[in-house]
Amino acid sequence: MINIKLSMNNIVSDKDKLYFLAFSSNSIIEMNKDMSKCRIIARIPRDERVLYNEKLPLYEGIYLYQNKFFILPDLAERIVVYDRGRNDLRYIAYPDSKNKYTPFFRGVMHDNYLYIIPCTHNRIFRLNMLNEEISEVGANGICIHSGENVCAWGAVAELRDGIAFTSMEQKKIFWLRYEDETIEDMTPVGMNEELSGILYYKERYWVIPKTTNRLIVLDNNFKIVSEKRIDVDNYKSSDWSFMKMQVIGSCIYFLPRRANMFLKFNISEEVFEPIDTNLSIDEENRLDKFMPISNVWENNGQVFFAHSSSGRIFRVDQNETVECKMIIDNAYNNSYDNTIVYENDEIDNLNEFIKSLIFVREVI
Repeated sequence: MINIKLSMNNIVSDKDKLYFLAFSSNSIIEMNKDMSKCRIIARIPRDERVLYNEKLPLYEGIYLYQNKFFILPDLAERIVVYDRGRNDLRYIAYPDSKNKYTPFFRGVMHDNYLYIIPCTHNRIFRLNMLNEEISEVGANGICIHSGENVCAWGAVAELRDGIAFTSMEQKKIFWLRYEDETIEDMTPVGMNEELSGILYYKERYWVIPKTTNRLIVLDNNFKIVSEKRIDVDNYKSSDWSFMKMQVIGSCIYFLPRRANMFLKFNISEEVFEPIDTNLSIDEENRLDKFMPISNVWENNGQVFFAHSSSGRIFRVDQNETVECKMIIDNAYNNSYDNTIVYENDEIDNLNEFIKSLIFVREVI
């Protein structure tokens, strides 16, 4: 057994297991909910059409529907489908965009559809997860994004009847209605600034502008209710854009783009608290620079987060962090051929494979 650390974007839950995509190895990882053991269940081959850069992920977001995992591209050029029931790996193409890096940033599941919200792409797509057909959601004359810059960096707000998302380039908040798939501009009057994401919780929308240290609260009609200053003396960043905003318990967690700590906002007490990761930031590493903390999640009442570039996982304990150790329990042994080739050398030996593709800490 080998003790490893893993990096990921989001985590999906199914019965007593957690699943995520590891940036470092393009592997789908199955992890026990007690986080004691994990194993590789599938690996995505390297996309030979893409110039590989070990500091940038090929894929990122993962979504589970019935027995199929849908994985969004980052540097790669197609959406991946892994059917664990059939042990089958296949791809879904989509219309091209001008920017090859991070075309999409979030997927939202509704009924049997996955709505894919763009980051650098200029279109929204609807993926039928039953027949795997993909189509564009019409913007009915509204320009959400030119495709030259970024659309939605941070969170999107998922509601029963639609999705709210921000366009950093357009400085607007948009509403996608499921019923007729129309898109409306819901930006409050007077709001004209880059927004790093939107979240919906307790009958309110929560928005943070990119360049100012304040949290804006909107009602159900997208009217400004209040603004809360983010007054944290030792928050070590001048960039207030956040890659993710996530509700855990009665708190909102904000994951930064350029800081070695993240913020916890206690909604009932209206207090911001910094959680210092004590991690160093490598400015030459794009993951460290723009997404130092790749994910935060709750498990059995405890909060965990992952450091993007190193793949190390930590538990938050009284606003301090404690590193966790993961044990990979058994070898990757799926039968279909999906070898990843780095530097044109095939790696057959398990120990060499793990040392090359995953962050090995110690052999037990």
